[in-house]
Amino acid sequence: MRWSRWATRPSRGRGVTFFDFLGSRLDATKAEGKAMTINVAVTDLRQQFVLILSNSALTWVQGRQTARADTTLTLARPALDALALRQTILPEAVKAGLAKVEGDAAKPEALFAMLDTFDVMFEVVEPKKAAK
Repeated sequence: MRWSRWATRPSRGRGVTFFDFLGSRLDATKAEGKAMTINVAVTDLRQQFVLILSNSALTWVQGRQTARADTTLTLARPALDALALRQTILPEAVKAGLAKVEGDAAKPEALFAMLDTFDVMFEVVEPKKAAK
């Protein structure tokens, strides 16, 4: 079996995966009470995934699709990255031919809207403030 560096769950705790990273960005307050299942087919990598949002948590399974999905999203990796980073929105990606949606197109867009954006440049140790 061939493993992808970005999408598979690492063995023995090495590294973080793309969909695990999305799960860590999920705002539990925004996800509260929401549930969805999204098939994702990444065409350029020939990989399939099922994303499951339930109980304010995002989980995923690689190597399969489910017939019970709310939506099937078919796209190449760069388009998936652009959606996850909010550099584009799904209707624009579909219009540009970068993505194909079968089923409820509002579900993936709603999922991406539930993701927090973190400031990657933060102070690890704050400088000591001068006494006045």
